[in-house]
Amino acid sequence: EHPGTSVVTDSVTSDGLAEFIAAKGGQHVRYMRGYKNVIDKGAKLNKAGVDTWLMIETSGHGALRENYNLDDGAYIAVKIVIEAVRRRLEGGGGISNLFSELKEPLEEKEVRLKITAADFKPYGGAVV
Repeated sequence: EHPGTSVVTDSVTSDGLAEFIAAKGGQHVRYMRGYKNVIDKGAKLNKAGVDTWLMIETSGHGALRENYNLDDGAYIAVKIVIEAVRRRLEGGGGISNLFSELKEPLEEKEVRLKITAADFKPYGGAVV
Protein backbone atom coordinates (compact mmCIF):
# COMPACT_ATOMS: atom_id res chain seq x y z
CA GLU A 1 0.00 0.00 0.00
CA HIS A 2 2.91 2.36 0.66
CA PRO A 3 5.78 1.75 -1.76
CA GLY A 4 9.04 3.49 -1.01
CA THR A 5 8.48 3.46 2.73
CA SER A 6 10.29 1.58 5.50
CA VAL A 7 9.25 -1.71 7.06
CA VAL A 8 10.62 -2.48 10.53
CA THR A 9 11.11 -6.11 11.52
CA ASP A 10 13.00 -7.84 14.25
CA SER A 11 16.61 -8.79 13.69
CA VAL A 12 16.08 -12.46 12.89
CA THR A 13 14.24 -12.01 9.60
CA SER A 14 15.74 -13.53 6.48
CA ASP A 15 17.76 -11.92 3.73
CA GLY A 16 15.00 -13.16 1.42
CA LEU A 17 12.53 -10.91 3.21
CA ALA A 18 14.89 -7.94 2.87
CA GLU A 19 15.18 -8.63 -0.88
CA PHE A 20 11.39 -9.02 -1.16
CA ILE A 21 10.75 -5.67 0.55
CA ALA A 22 13.37 -3.96 -1.63
CA ALA A 23 11.85 -5.47 -4.80
CA LYS A 24 8.51 -3.95 -3.79
CA GLY A 25 10.17 -0.55 -3.42
CA GLY A 26 10.51 -0.53 0.36
CA GLN A 27 13.40 -0.18 2.78
CA HIS A 28 13.91 -2.95 5.31
CA VAL A 29 14.93 -1.85 8.81
CA ARG A 30 16.01 -4.72 11.04
CA TYR A 31 15.85 -3.94 14.73
CA MET A 32 16.23 -5.78 18.01
CA ARG A 33 13.86 -8.57 18.96
CA GLY A 34 10.68 -7.93 20.85
CA TYR A 35 7.47 -6.64 19.36
CA LYS A 36 7.46 -3.51 21.53
CA ASN A 37 11.01 -2.69 20.38
CA VAL A 38 10.00 -3.10 16.72
CA ILE A 39 6.88 -0.96 17.10
CA ASP A 40 8.72 1.73 19.07
CA LYS A 41 11.44 1.85 16.39
CA GLY A 42 8.81 2.44 13.71
CA ALA A 43 7.25 5.25 15.75
CA LYS A 44 10.68 6.87 16.23
CA LEU A 45 11.42 6.63 12.52
CA ASN A 46 8.10 8.27 11.69
CA LYS A 47 8.78 11.04 14.18
CA ALA A 48 12.19 11.58 12.51
CA GLY A 49 10.50 11.92 9.10
CA VAL A 50 11.21 8.38 7.83
CA ASP A 51 7.94 7.07 6.36
CA THR A 52 7.26 3.77 8.17
CA TRP A 53 3.85 2.15 7.81
CA LEU A 54 4.48 -1.43 8.94
CA MET A 55 6.26 -2.76 12.01
CA ILE A 56 6.11 -6.53 12.43
CA GLU A 57 7.96 -9.19 14.39
CA THR A 58 8.49 -12.81 13.35
CA SER A 59 6.23 -13.91 16.23
CA GLY A 60 3.33 -12.29 14.35
CA HIS A 61 2.93 -9.19 16.48
CA GLY A 62 2.50 -6.26 14.17
CA ALA A 63 1.37 -2.67 14.00
CA LEU A 64 0.40 -0.25 11.27
CA ARG A 65 0.89 3.49 11.39
CA GLU A 66 -2.66 4.02 10.10
CA ASN A 67 -3.89 2.27 13.27
CA TYR A 68 -1.87 4.48 15.65
CA ASN A 69 0.99 1.95 15.90
CA LEU A 70 -1.17 -0.38 18.00
CA ASP A 71 -0.18 -4.05 18.25
CA ASP A 72 -3.50 -5.15 16.77
CA GLY A 73 -3.66 -8.53 15.08
CA ALA A 74 -7.41 -8.26 14.51
CA TYR A 75 -6.94 -5.02 12.52
CA ILE A 76 -4.24 -6.61 10.36
CA ALA A 77 -6.35 -9.77 9.90
CA VAL A 78 -9.31 -7.69 8.67
CA LYS A 79 -7.04 -5.90 6.18
CA ILE A 80 -5.87 -9.31 4.89
CA VAL A 81 -9.46 -10.56 4.53
CA ILE A 82 -10.44 -7.38 2.67
CA GLU A 83 -7.51 -7.83 0.27
CA ALA A 84 -8.41 -11.51 -0.26
CA VAL A 85 -12.00 -10.60 -1.13
CA ARG A 86 -10.89 -7.74 -3.40
CA ARG A 87 -8.55 -10.06 -5.29
CA ARG A 88 -11.19 -12.77 -5.62
CA LEU A 89 -13.76 -10.31 -6.97
CA GLU A 90 -11.22 -9.00 -9.49
CA GLY A 91 -10.19 -12.52 -10.50
CA GLY A 92 -6.61 -11.82 -9.43
CA GLY A 93 -5.98 -15.02 -7.52
CA GLY A 94 -5.51 -15.48 -3.82
CA ILE A 95 -3.42 -13.47 -1.44
CA SER A 96 -0.70 -16.12 -1.53
CA ASN A 97 0.20 -14.73 -4.96
CA LEU A 98 1.40 -11.59 -3.18
CA PHE A 99 4.24 -13.63 -1.71
CA SER A 100 5.18 -15.72 -4.74
CA GLU A 101 8.51 -13.84 -5.08
CA LEU A 102 9.47 -14.24 -1.42
CA LYS A 103 12.50 -16.50 -1.13
CA GLU A 104 12.23 -18.93 1.75
CA PRO A 105 15.48 -19.76 3.53
CA LEU A 106 16.82 -23.20 2.65
CA GLU A 107 17.60 -23.81 6.28
CA GLU A 108 17.16 -22.06 9.54
CA LYS A 109 18.46 -22.54 13.01
CA GLU A 110 18.08 -20.40 16.08
CA VAL A 111 21.13 -20.15 18.27
CA ARG A 112 21.01 -18.52 21.69
CA LEU A 113 24.24 -17.47 23.31
CA LYS A 114 24.32 -17.17 27.07
CA ILE A 115 26.06 -13.92 27.99
CA THR A 116 27.28 -13.96 31.57
CA ALA A 117 28.67 -10.41 31.68
CA ALA A 118 27.00 -8.23 34.31
CA ASP A 119 26.28 -5.52 31.75
CA PHE A 120 25.21 -7.73 28.83
CA LYS A 121 23.98 -5.04 26.42
CA PRO A 122 27.35 -3.40 25.54
CA TYR A 123 29.03 -6.80 25.52
CA GLY A 124 26.40 -8.26 23.18
CA GLY A 125 26.62 -5.17 20.95
CA ALA A 126 30.37 -5.60 20.67
CA VAL A 127 29.94 -9.27 19.71
CA VAL A 128 27.34 -8.50 17.05
